[in-house]
Amino acid sequence: MLKNKVIINSSPLIVTVNSGLSFIWENLFEEILIPDAVFGELTQVSHSDTVSKWIKDFKKIKRVSVNPSSEILEWNLGKGETAVLSYCYQNNEYTAIVDDLSAKKCAISFNLSVLSTGSLLIVSKELGLIKSVKESLLKLKSNGMWISESVIELLSKNAGE
Repeated sequence: MLKNKVIINSSPLIVTVNSGLSFIWENLFEEILIPDAVFGELTQVSHSDTVSKWIKDFKKIKRVSVNPSSEILEWNLGKGETAVLSYCYQNNEYTAIVDDLSAKKCAISFNLSVLSTGSLLIVSKELGLIKSVKESLLKLKSNGMWISESVIELLSKNAGE
């Protein structure tokens, strides 16, 4: 079951917005949080000018300050992943949206709710927001998402394609 409250790391936002798929955020969730660490990353990095403008204009996104949890810090993740997972660790009604494999493993080890961009696309297809998971994944890949062909095939198969 998809939770209505999510907190997002930078990579899912960057690849979806730069691929023309930002509309999925508007349609999937009621409350979207972005940690200050992620906001700073998105608004200060030149490769995400489109993303920077989008997050400033998108009304559903709320910035949140996060005190990193010592348990999450032990995983030596990036600042964004640490903030996202720490928030979920402290607020279990939220789902973390991360693509980093180590971050996903960390979330699973603490039994945190976690989704990846690929799983969001499957849900988006089920809701009729996109026509094809595979086509969307290929768009994401062409816009900077690192994803293997085998993962693209697996996610496409899971979406019934």
